[in-house]
Amino acid sequence: MTIYGAGVPHRPPCITDVRVPLSTCPVICRKTYTTENHPRNFPRVEPYSTKPKLEPYSIETRPTLWQPVDLEETQLLKLIKESYKTGNLSDAVYFSQWMVSRGYQPDLVLCTKLIQASFDAKNVEKAIEVMNILESKGEPDVFAYNAMIEGFCKVNRIDDANQLLNRMRARGYSPNIFTYNILIGSLCSRGKLDLSLKLYDKLLKDNCRPTVHTYTILLKAIVNERGINEATQLLNEMRERGVEPDTMSYNIVLKALLDQRKYVEANKLISEMLSRGCKPNLFTYKIVMLAFCHEGKPEEALNRLKPVIENGPKASQDSYDPLIPAFCKEGKLDLALGVLEIMIDRMVDEAMQLLKDMEKVYGIKPTVISYNTVLLGLCKACRISDAIELLGQMVEKGCRPNETTYTVLIEGIGFEGLLSEAMGLASSLVEMDAISPDSYKRLAENLQHLEYER
Repeated sequence: MTIYGAGVPHRPPCITDVRVPLSTCPVICRKTYTTENHPRNFPRVEPYSTKPKLEPYSIETRPTLWQPVDLEETQLLKLIKESYKTGNLSDAVYFSQWMVSRGYQPDLVLCTKLIQASFDAKNVEKAIEVMNILESKGEPDVFAYNAMIEGFCKVNRIDDANQLLNRMRARGYSPNIFTYNILIGSLCSRGKLDLSLKLYDKLLKDNCRPTVHTYTILLKAIVNERGINEATQLLNEMRERGVEPDTMSYNIVLKALLDQRKYVEANKLISEMLSRGCKPNLFTYKIVMLAFCHEGKPEEALNRLKPVIENGPKASQDSYDPLIPAFCKEGKLDLALGVLEIMIDRMVDEAMQLLKDMEKVYGIKPTVISYNTVLLGLCKACRISDAIELLGQMVEKGCRPNETTYTVLIEGIGFEGLLSEAMGLASSLVEMDAISPDSYKRLAENLQHLEYER
């Protein structure tokens, strides 16, 4: 037997502490197996992953010991909220069922959140359970019904959504515009325009005022299925009913007009859009540029781009991309440079890349005006090193700098705070007759003014 020394806690001896010779205990140490008791014939234990999962408890099936018999309403609400926050919908629904079984009213806001969470988790049955709790033991409102209808539409159970809408009416609740928008949007996305328009008529009969979102949904569907004429009619009806179209509404109709080469109508719509104070967005830029350039009308595209730039947000490079190739293909380098001037204040890197592409891609050799335009943009962006590097590339390619090239560069160096270097370069260039004395005098005055401001 193992002996425990001092300092080791005493414990009674167990069988593992006893050293017994094997020969003296054949019954314990020598096991004789038969066919029945051999380990290989034992029932196979399935791994946990293949075992059937236990179904969540409901108020009827959960053991009595687990039921929150002594909890008050506030405690039950806390349990429901915590279960909802942790994503444990089964417990949240269980505690809601227990709460109403004890005579408490279900929490309307919390139940609405549970409905939304159940649909987000693709657990439709749990959402139905929560709605049953609300309808049988509480008073659901239009928001709870909207959450349920939207959930049914998301999982493509349109018939259930319509049945719930009828039940909602039968219980004395009138659908609001959000209810209609949910159903109209769902029907339009599934190609059921006729049903959507019937629902739109029903909406008007119920004295429910449609929103810009209602019309935008219908405009998109009508353009795709019935054509631009009906879409234009709906746009006019929209304005007659006092609903002002937004940028998205205009873009839908504008794109349809341009796709059908109705440029006169498209120009009128753009003018109307701007006159009504509706600012174009980046998508407006793109559809206008692509349409006019595709038809070989880059000048019209440029004319349309200028007011849009003044009234709208900063255009992306995608908006300008169609213009340059169109002008270059027609040999209209001056107009290509006009686009370059528009770009230079906003996208210097893109303008530099365009300068390279003019020769490599389009076979047009950049002129000194092209280089000066990009040099000005680099100097404005305080990128003097890049400007000097571009000047070197310009000379290497055989494009001789002019007086404007040097004055732009000198002023850029001066704006960087290198006033003495700028004046030194100006003096050297005067001696080389690269700049005139008048230009030197003007540069000296400007640089002196900069030094005074510092």
